[in-house]
Amino acid sequence: MSSEELIEAAETAIGAGQSDDYSVAPTTHAASLEAKAPTLCKILGGSRLRTSASEYERKELEAGKAQSVFKNVAGKANWAVFVTSCLSAALLVAVTLNNKSSIWFVTLGCFGIVSGALGTMWLFEIRQGNLFQTWMNRRARAEAERLNYFALATQANEDAKGSEIPLPLLQLEYFRRYQLEVQRRYYRQRSQDHKQVADRMLTLSAYAAGLGALAIGFAGILGGVLGPK
Repeated sequence: MSSEELIEAAETAIGAGQSDDYSVAPTTHAASLEAKAPTLCKILGGSRLRTSASEYERKELEAGKAQSVFKNVAGKANWAVFVTSCLSAALLVAVTLNNKSSIWFVTLGCFGIVSGALGTMWLFEIRQGNLFQTWMNRRARAEAERLNYFALATQANEDAKGSEIPLPLLQLEYFRRYQLEVQRRYYRQRSQDHKQVADRMLTLSAYAAGLGALAIGFAGILGGVLGPK
């Protein structure tokens, strides 16, 4: 076969990238390649590759759990801080009302104390538990193990007798699909996600700045018409 035919045959044997490649499960790759790329399948089914694949999946699972814990606690802390700020603003309004509304002042104050305490508790958990650092460390270990796995998969040698496709070409295509393309897809998607979040935060900041300007303007007008109190 010509070089172009060999490359096309290798791409067909390994397969095109799929959306579920985003989450790599190397322990399943050997079985999926047994019919089309038996030589590569034999390498992936070796003890070293099986051990590395299992270690990667275990560390990937640990990193995912650490990420979920951090996001869960951080989300609750952010909401607690937001609610506390809103209640504090409401207290400034309640304190200007007549004495009959003191029940509202007490109620808002109690809720503000509770939400503030919860926010402090969750922020303390994030800092003292090193939740973010734990997530980053476990993610780094998972990524290092994945690099080790693909290094083993692409450096291994095996007798390719009876195979029309050279083993190095199969290894290259395997690396392309499950490492290079996955990383490119991940960073492309994450860059879009970050841009959307940045645009949304910019919009919210603009609204907040506008409301702040309106509040200052109305406060000045009302202070001059109704008096400083």
